[in-house]
Amino acid sequence: MSFENPWLLVGTLLVALPLMLHLRQRRRAPEVPFSAIFYLLLSDKRIAQRHRLRQILVLLLRMLLLAALAVALAKPYRVAPSDLPLPAQTPTSVVLVVDNSASMQWRPLTDDGRRPRLSSLERALKRADTLIAGLPRTHNVALVTTAAPARTSLGPLTFDRRRARAALAGIEPTERGTDLAGALGLADQLLAGSMLPRRQIIVFTDLTASGWSEFSPALRTARSAEMHVIDVTRDGEASPAEEPTEGEQLSLTPTAFLPNTGIVALEFAHHHPDSTLGGALHVTVRNQRATEWSDVVTVKIGSRRVKEQLTIPPFEERTKIFHLDTARLDLPLGEVILPDDELQLDNQRHFILGARRRTRVLALNGAPSSIPYMDETFFLERALIPERDDESDLALVTMRPEELTSAQLDHSDVLVLANVAQLEPDQVAEIERFVRAGGGLFITSGDNMTPDTTRDLRPLLPAPVREIRAAGPAVASDDFTHLALPDTTHELFSDFLRDERGSLYNARVERYLLLEATPTKGTQILMRYRDGAPALIEKRLGEGRVLWLTTTVDRDWTDLPIRTAYLPLMRRVMSYLAAGSRATGPREARVGERVALALPPRTSLVEVSSPDGTTRNFVRDHDAPPSPLVLSDLEHSGIYTFDIHVGEQRERVERRYMAVSPDARDLDLVQMDLSTLQTILHAAAHEREHDNFTATLADETAASEAGGTRRRFWPPVLLSIFGLLLLETWLIVRA
Repeated sequence: MSFENPWLLVGTLLVALPLMLHLRQRRRAPEVPFSAIFYLLLSDKRIAQRHRLRQILVLLLRMLLLAALAVALAKPYRVAPSDLPLPAQTPTSVVLVVDNSASMQWRPLTDDGRRPRLSSLERALKRADTLIAGLPRTHNVALVTTAAPARTSLGPLTFDRRRARAALAGIEPTERGTDLAGALGLADQLLAGSMLPRRQIIVFTDLTASGWSEFSPALRTARSAEMHVIDVTRDGEASPAEEPTEGEQLSLTPTAFLPNTGIVALEFAHHHPDSTLGGALHVTVRNQRATEWSDVVTVKIGSRRVKEQLTIPPFEERTKIFHLDTARLDLPLGEVILPDDELQLDNQRHFILGARRRTRVLALNGAPSSIPYMDETFFLERALIPERDDESDLALVTMRPEELTSAQLDHSDVLVLANVAQLEPDQVAEIERFVRAGGGLFITSGDNMTPDTTRDLRPLLPAPVREIRAAGPAVASDDFTHLALPDTTHELFSDFLRDERGSLYNARVERYLLLEATPTKGTQILMRYRDGAPALIEKRLGEGRVLWLTTTVDRDWTDLPIRTAYLPLMRRVMSYLAAGSRATGPREARVGERVALALPPRTSLVEVSSPDGTTRNFVRDHDAPPSPLVLSDLEHSGIYTFDIHVGEQRERVERRYMAVSPDARDLDLVQMDLSTLQTILHAAAHEREHDNFTATLADETAASEAGGTRRRFWPPVLLSIFGLLLLETWLIVRA
């Protein structure tokens, strides 16, 4: 028990005054024997005894009144053990930094396995509310949350306690990571505009390593405010900070942990690189406990459930492999489930199976023939589509040039112009729109392509056509040429295509298209003939790519189609050209991560369904140039569904899925050592060049007890005085 005005306790000596007056005024009546009033005397004794008892009670009440008045004026209080810093009497600006990241949803279990009422965030809010309620009226306060990106929850510093407590109650848990550096930066900005003589930052956190590992020396030494860190996961008083010895190097090293078991990684791999029929799901689980963990891991896909037992030693990770037959699944969506424990966020992880979407190739045959091997696209079809079509990752549709429509382009990834020279102007415009939106265009040469017939294709071609050249005169007495070693730094050419001894460079080329010497902007020659003429040239057009092979894909001008390198070359060309069309956005993302979803041409509506059941519609102008849909507010973990509609009629053409998970780094519940952190902050305070801060801190240390909460007892003492007065009045009236 302590007193704010202990010298006023001298007033308790006044309790002797009523006693002295009572003793002085007591009179003893003379005794006169009178037998006639014997019975009256007996009655008077009983009345006198009652009267004397009442006088004693009144005396005691008056003594208590004087004592209570002196004690109330002395203002008694008691400091309850707490890790909350006591508010000082000097006017202070206080910024409360509340950690509301994913790890703050951790709830410790009691000995009987039942959950307590409060999570780490709820405990932080309760302590912060207690601190705000106890702030003197001379203090102002602000709130900052650490969930990335850090933000203010109250606005500027305010003296309004009711508004501050309401803003504090509105802080909700999130599944985002921790942006501690950003939160402390915001706190500094808020305090920079304060006119009060003292400044203070109080951080309520669980001290997980992900938030404090980037707490750099520059960040802490630049701060001009006193800083307190409250570990909300432990009760009682925190360890005191110790003075660092000279030359000692301090670091934030994880030394503790919050018990938890969670999923840390998922990975799906097909059993065979060229197969889409099955694969293995690798589930990695981490046991962050001092005891062995042994329980069931469940994989749920639709109505199917697969369970496997898994045992993990203390503080280790283990991987469980589940073999899945993806060909029997209606949807490639699933989730991995662990039994309930202290943290639920990492007990459930959604995933999307890595089923390949076939690259859709549309080939326009410029020289069809009833004789199969003389058809322009005969060898190309055999290279792209094997005998077992169900194992191919390519889908090929062949048609005549006059049959091309914009709807067919919208459902294709790569367009092949095989010896196609003449197209309608609107068809050329649609092809250009298709490529600019991310589609791929592969142009192959032939007799139909001359300088005159290709004039309308100029917007698509990497360079104008000069002539069809026979290869013989350029290479002495030979009537053919060969391909030279390509630009090996380009991603199109894999290792086996870089070997100059391979069949690709032994292929004979008898004729090719000779291009103008000045190619258009954004072009690159990837491969030449040995006479120096371009053989394969690339052009970037918007988000898409154009590749032009200046010889044929059949045997009219070259024997390349019967070489072993022809098949891998054509397949790599299609995969390379489809990359822009396949850039539809990530299949996996973290909560709060900014993602860009590439959309097909003529998209008019995108419906986004969140795991919490809400749906948002994004309406777009289908005639406008295509642009990605950017989302930065993915707040919930689970499966997001994207329904894409095109055209004026808003016909749904595609459904995509995205698996969103919490930031795994923030779910690593290894804690930093609080005593080491306090030592670093204490040392940083002495290193600052702000003399006003260090002097104020020294003065306030003598005026307040750090590590406790003050409880005042003098208000109830004052109330007891009124009760004593009422009781005394009642006794006097009854006398």
